[in-house]
Parts: sequence; C-alpha cells; structure tokens
Amino acid sequence: MLSQCFSMKDRVVNLYPIKSKIITDLFYNNYLKNQYFYTSSLFHCLQKGLVSVFRFNHLCMLLNHHRKKIGDDSESEAINSDKVSKSNYTVLLIFLFLLGIAGAVYLSKERKNEKDFYEISDGQPVLAPWRKEKLQRELEEIDDAVQYALVATAAGRYPCYNCPGSQPTIWLEIGHTWKYGATRKGEVGRYRGQLPDQRLLFVIQFRGTYSDCLKMGKRKIYEYGILPENQARAIPLIRPPGNKNDG
Repeated sequence: MLSQCFSMKDRVVNLYPIKSKIITDLFYNNYLKNQYFYTSSLFHCLQKGLVSVFRFNHLCMLLNHHRKKIGDDSESEAINSDKVSKSNYTVLLIFLFLLGIAGAVYLSKERKNEKDFYEISDGQPVLAPWRKEKLQRELEEIDDAVQYALVATAAGRYPCYNCPGSQPTIWLEIGHTWKYGATRKGEVGRYRGQLPDQRLLFVIQFRGTYSDCLKMGKRKIYEYGILPENQARAIPLIRPPGNKNDG
C-alpha cells in the first residue's frame, strides 16, 4: 500500500507540472496521514484500492484548491478536473465490480470454512460430510503414494539444473533418468497432464506410504551420483539433472 501511495504521488507530479514541493506537502499531510494497513487478502486489497480512488480524487481537489489559493493560473500548471474525474470514475466502477465478486467469494468461503464444518446429530456436534470426505481423501493419499522417475524417451538435450559451469542442458540417452520424485497425487495430480518436457515418461518405481516414498526418492537422488549412466560422463553430476536440490 505504501509503495502504491508513492507511485500515486509520482503520477500526479508527472501528469501535472506543479511544483513538486506543493504536491509533496499535500500528499504527505493529507494522503499518508491516518492510513491503516489491513491483511493482504484479496478482499482487503480491493478494499484498499477503492479507498485509493477516493483519496486520489480528494488529492486532486486539494491541489486545485491550493493552486487557486496561491493564484497560479498558468495553463501548464492547471489540473484538468474533468479528465481526472472521468478516468477515476471508470476505475471506481471496475473496483466496485471486482469488490462485489471478491466479497461474494470471500463470504462463501467464510461460511463454508467457519460455519458449516460441523452439524448437530442427536444433540452432538459431528463433522460435516464435506469435511469427512476431505479427511478420508487426504488419509488415502498419505497411505497410497508413489515414488517415480521421469525418464527420457528420446536421445537429445534436456534442461539441466546441476550441470557444471551453469550449463543449461545435458545430453540424455533413451532410458536415462532426468528426475526422481514422490507424490500423493499421481502423474495427473502432480504435473496436471503436462510434464516438464514432452519427451519424458512418468515411471512408477515404488508404491507405499507417502513417508516411505519420500525416503525412497531421496535415496535414489543421492545414489544417482554413482549410477553407471552418470559415471560415464566426463564430469558426473551430484544429482539427476532435473532435481534442483536433494529434496
């Protein structure tokens, strides 16, 4: 919000060549004074944006009033009030529209997350059906995870995050490993149907709990350094080319 305030001051200075000191004084005394900072949710961001529109209009009126007060009638230093008003009313309408959408979404989520997470059954509070389903789904994901490898299906150069000298790509033969990982979501959930490279193949190497899959994946990342396909390189890599770290 503070950065937006400074940007707004600069915008007025650039558009209207009035003395910078006048704008600075009015800006700091009338705009930044008594500002309140809210949480950074979408709802409050739009709320702050709407307040900014009103305060920008107020700032322009103060500038006009100050100009008239000091008798500055030169055309080059005058603010076109009609132009400013039309521009800001357009922005105001956009903010009102977005604020309405954000408010509806915000209230909907608040209602679901805070009021409907339980219900009363036989005089006792029980979890709402949607909460039970979410819990069961997440428990199943923890118990049914996979450790996988992304394997090259065509010989060629692939992106490399661990190559010496910050080399951006590396040559892989068919069947060479590009990356190891673990997921509870499967291939579609993990990569949303779009692998990092269309020549890669998602190969499941181990099934188990998420904890076991993480351990298996980490073990394979570390042991990649001694694999024959890696040792055959002039300078072996510390980890697979597609793993940015040991995680």
